[in-house]
Amino acid sequence: AAAVEAWEMAHPTAPPERIALVVTGHNLNPQTAYQQALLAEKPHHLSPRYAVEGLDSDHLGTLSALLNLRGEGMMIGAASASGTTGILQGVRLLLLNACDMVVIAGAMTEFSPVETIAFEQLGALAPPGPWPGPLQKHRNGFLYGQGSGCLILERTQDALQRGAQIQVVSGIGPEDAVILQGKDLVREVRVSANPDGRALGD
Repeated sequence: AAAVEAWEMAHPTAPPERIALVVTGHNLNPQTAYQQALLAEKPHHLSPRYAVEGLDSDHLGTLSALLNLRGEGMMIGAASASGTTGILQGVRLLLLNACDMVVIAGAMTEFSPVETIAFEQLGALAPPGPWPGPLQKHRNGFLYGQGSGCLILERTQDALQRGAQIQVVSGIGPEDAVILQGKDLVREVRVSANPDGRALGD
């Protein structure tokens, strides 16, 4: 839904073969894997679609078909930095002129009971009770939540030429400073804390 909403807001005009897709995240289908594992004793109940739907790349194929994207497509997994890494890869694709537009989709993952128990036993989940929030002195773990997001990147000149409604301007050309709302993008990325809610991770 996030990718479709962003797509409709962007009103893209680039040819499908010039629009790249970057899907960020990894281990995106643990709930599906858990449910299918419950059927291991009855193999004939296992859907043959699991052969493709159980893979992270299913998100890539689904979005490519849904939005009719024919440019370069890839999965990026970098734990809690997956979204940031996906944005950087999108900028690289634009700089290399590998595409005219990049759709960057942060896919949602759903923990199965296996992952939930594992994170709890690891001490990564916040204990029951009031949560102080990320980067607070007395934080002790993260709260699990679900969500997804989507950014669509293109060169400023291309966006202006087609009359796009620009949300954020970030210089990516050699003649421009790399800025994000007036701030150094590289510096912003470097100071981004690991949002796992634990002092060790931060």
